[in-house]
Amino acid sequence: MRSSVFFRSFSFVVLLSVLSCTSLHRDKELTALVNPFVGTQDNGNTFFGASRPFGMVKLGPWVQYDTAGTGGTLRGFSHTHVSGMAGGGNTVSGEVIFMPFTETVNANKGFACRYRHDGEEASPQSYSVIDAGHRFRVSLAAAPRSGILHIQYLSGDTAGLAVVVPRGNITLSRDHITGTDRGVSFYSRFSRPLTGWQVWAGGHPLPQARHYEGDDLQVLLFFSPSGEKSLFVGTGISYVDTTGARGNLLADAGPDTGKVLFDRYVEEGRRAWNRELRRIEIEGGTREQRILFYTSLYHAFMHPNLFMDADRRYRSTNGKIYQATSFDNYTNFSLWDTFRALHPLFTLIQRQRTTQFIRTFLARYDHTGRMLIMEFNGVEGTQPPMIAYHSLSVLADAFVKGIRGYDTVKSYEAMQQLADDLHRKGKQLYLDYGFIPADMKGQSVSRTLEYSYDDWCVTRLATAFHDTAALVKYGRRGDFYR
Repeated sequence: MRSSVFFRSFSFVVLLSVLSCTSLHRDKELTALVNPFVGTQDNGNTFFGASRPFGMVKLGPWVQYDTAGTGGTLRGFSHTHVSGMAGGGNTVSGEVIFMPFTETVNANKGFACRYRHDGEEASPQSYSVIDAGHRFRVSLAAAPRSGILHIQYLSGDTAGLAVVVPRGNITLSRDHITGTDRGVSFYSRFSRPLTGWQVWAGGHPLPQARHYEGDDLQVLLFFSPSGEKSLFVGTGISYVDTTGARGNLLADAGPDTGKVLFDRYVEEGRRAWNRELRRIEIEGGTREQRILFYTSLYHAFMHPNLFMDADRRYRSTNGKIYQATSFDNYTNFSLWDTFRALHPLFTLIQRQRTTQFIRTFLARYDHTGRMLIMEFNGVEGTQPPMIAYHSLSVLADAFVKGIRGYDTVKSYEAMQQLADDLHRKGKQLYLDYGFIPADMKGQSVSRTLEYSYDDWCVTRLATAFHDTAALVKYGRRGDFYR
């Protein structure tokens, strides 16, 4: 059943396992209390494919809903998604798109098909759907840096797979393909050998070759006949290069691609999600209330995302490649949305990851001279969206709760730099007047309040460092909200 997100008052006992992984019910199957379809109706924008907690790969359907709510249009299965973003959780991102076909097709007409919600099944670790014409069933599972598709061809005389590359390149060989789609590199291998391919661009077929590059590439792959009419496709992705994508698939999957690997991904995913969901245990309430609670916790563990390859290389916001030798690099920090509640929750139940998040902030400070403000898929412009600079709030909250494992001296330095940065809109007015006049800059109240709060956060570290001058400076700004 699909549902919009809704809230109602209910009471249960919440038990936090903060300082250890000790669980009152270690074998409790909490993934059974997660309904990935909650929040997906209309513009709910929550992800409902296969993933791991905080994983790089979010493998799921790339869909467009109809207004009736019974189904929609299936346009493919992509390896990257975001969840909860106002712009559309299942249409934003969407790189490395695969789509099966079972008959001779004209790539110029596209590969979209209809599907119904009663043909879908989902859990945190897997997803499956059958198209409305009963031509194929696709099942998905994911590891931290790779995903696997199991395609069952139910009708038709062709076992085909389309690869959609809106902007990038692809290189083809008998047992694998590799390429880059809008900055996301991929390496895919198949359980059955390729018998041939056709490539279209801009609605026109291209001559036979092994390498193609350009815009609007539609790659049609054809596979040898199989009595089981099944195809498994394992894909690693990387934001560094295709070497990283291949290494990520090997690190997750080893040499296998097939049912054994698919089942292993599902089981490992189930265990990983149970381990994270057990960080909070509840007692009481109705089953529906417990489902809403654990589905919300599942959504909380979607982002930020691991953003480095198995060899620990990653691409920073300055476009350069670095090695994360002493920390785990993350991305998708929508901090204006998450500083109020999500990150404070993480300081209670994801303390070790919070340390890694702060180390990521400081890496960006090293690379660009500024801690991140709102970063998506490793990219942040000179004017990030929304207002204020809430990495200061995340850092101060973690610091006062005793979370360490990062350079506190550098953190204090980076906080002051960002608090004094004049690039945020209306910041000079805020400093000149002690508030932002409404007739001089929009969102004046919100900007004043959030700038003031973030500046006050600097005083949390200034107190610990006995920095009287900073306490006066940022404490005065902390009163600007008045």
